[in-house]
Amino acid sequence: MSDEDIELEYEENDSHAIERRIKRNQMERNVRRTKLLIQQIRAVFALFVAIGMCFCLFKFANCKYWYLPSHVFSQIENNKRVTLEGNVVTSSERIKAILSQIELPHLPIYLINTKEIEKKLEELDPVKKVYIRRLAFPARFVIRVEERVPVLTISPNEKVSPIAFFTSCGKLISNNYMPLPDNYKTYLVLSYGVGGDDYYNWDILKVNSLVRLAKEMEKLSKEKVQYLDLRNPNDIYVKLDTSLVRIGEIDDTLYSRIKDIGYILPQIPTLKDKKIKYVDLRWETHYLKIDNAHHTTPANQPPANESH
Repeated sequence: MSDEDIELEYEENDSHAIERRIKRNQMERNVRRTKLLIQQIRAVFALFVAIGMCFCLFKFANCKYWYLPSHVFSQIENNKRVTLEGNVVTSSERIKAILSQIELPHLPIYLINTKEIEKKLEELDPVKKVYIRRLAFPARFVIRVEERVPVLTISPNEKVSPIAFFTSCGKLISNNYMPLPDNYKTYLVLSYGVGGDDYYNWDILKVNSLVRLAKEMEKLSKEKVQYLDLRNPNDIYVKLDTSLVRIGEIDDTLYSRIKDIGYILPQIPTLKDKKIKYVDLRWETHYLKIDNAHHTTPANQPPANESH
């Protein structure tokens, strides 16, 4: 092969290589243009999506179902926007009277601060704690009231309706919240509220001691306590279903003095010819006070080694 033929072959190969490079570069430019176009389309699409989401969030945040009507607290009964739970002693009307004084801001319910509303309701005497849940679609409040538990009611005598009551935390509450619902079991205490044992001065220790006394008397006697008579705080009576029991003072010997009541009470029906006025547990030796008589008779007591 001559030199000329060789040069021609080289030239043809170079031209083919150049064409291939040109085609490859053109394809790479086309790929880059396509990728750039796709990126631009994606960016525009993402922008429209972001704008759409912002618009939807704005509309959602300002939806009318997030808002409560301005008169929402004017009516509590049959009000689907305000639900009361747990208020047994505290009437809905009293809660409504507090709520009606509160003006809600024109804000979505999730931005309304309920702490002030809770504090206002907790000013009611029977209310211990208030929890408010905020719900939407439609916007509404669920007001959960936790009340103090009544344990003692106070009356000047057994024929008069109670005029006040004590809760388990020792708080005295007036008759504005009475009568109490039937599902509350309380012990009736007779007291004038004057003299040496003014119930206005009772604290939680005093209240708990009276509740404990009543429960212990029921446990030992197997009878219900009708009332505790504290009108003379130094000479206390306990009225059971079948008998009146005189226990005297509340002191360190009280529970040792009343421990035999369950043994004494069954003896009373055997005294058919005598009318027992009360069982006297003030002393170490127990007595049965006979009505219309000037004497008492010792009550039979269990042997010292007998368990009670």
